[in-house]
Amino acid sequence: MVKLNFDDVVELYDEGYFTLDGVYAYCETDLDMYNFLKEHCGYDEDEIEEKMEEVSGASDAYNNALSYLID
Repeated sequence: MVKLNFDDVVELYDEGYFTLDGVYAYCETDLDMYNFLKEHCGYDEDEIEEKMEEVSGASDAYNNALSYLID
């Protein structure tokens, strides 16, 4: 896989070349995905929790992201 910087990934998402799964693959942490969904996509907390579980396959991805905010 070619390593893109995250700004390129966001641009490719906006242009329809990446899905949320593709964006998640380039996130270094669950917090990166949380911030993308909140700030770029404008999702509320319930939607973020749902999308994070969907793209990660892990029921605790949302809580992992929040733990970074607490630390």
